[in-house]
Amino acid sequence: MIEIKLKAIKRLSSLYKRRVIVLDDWNGNSITLGHVELIKGSEDELPYWLANILEKRNVVKITDTVGVEDLGRILFQERQNVNTPASLVPLSRDYFQKIRFYLESLKKDNNIENIEKFRKSIAMINEIFKIRSRKIVQLAFLDISDQNIINSMTEEELLIYTVIRQIIRELYGDIIGSS
Repeated sequence: MIEIKLKAIKRLSSLYKRRVIVLDDWNGNSITLGHVELIKGSEDELPYWLANILEKRNVVKITDTVGVEDLGRILFQERQNVNTPASLVPLSRDYFQKIRFYLESLKKDNNIENIEKFRKSIAMINEIFKIRSRKIVQLAFLDISDQNIINSMTEEELLIYTVIRQIIRELYGDIIGSS
């Protein structure tokens, strides 16, 4: 069941919006969006799938990207309160999707600088994931349902949180019995 939910998250991620700056005028139609008109020099939000297509055609430049500096900032903030579960650094729901795109862009250009950025990024992502996962498990165990904390989670983290929380509730119910 969890695998199905993860696949759904990945598929739905193409509907998330990306901020872009328009490099060239563009008019187009989409079944899902209708008529789309982009004016050179303006900023707009487009679904991931359209933003990626138009960026490849040099019509737009995606501006809400993730980079080594961003990962370093988040890692630093997460380390500051590593033992406080409620101290999750707020991330957008699609943050891991942005990380995937960032890593893919580093893989495309095989120069030494990007290989080093890729290696460094993977190390930081792994540490961020470990710290945040530990906090999320603690939040689920404590049965915390503060909406501000939940809004700080990515879609994947929210799935981890809800599944663990549900398992804990079911086990606890089995132990004490249902009244």
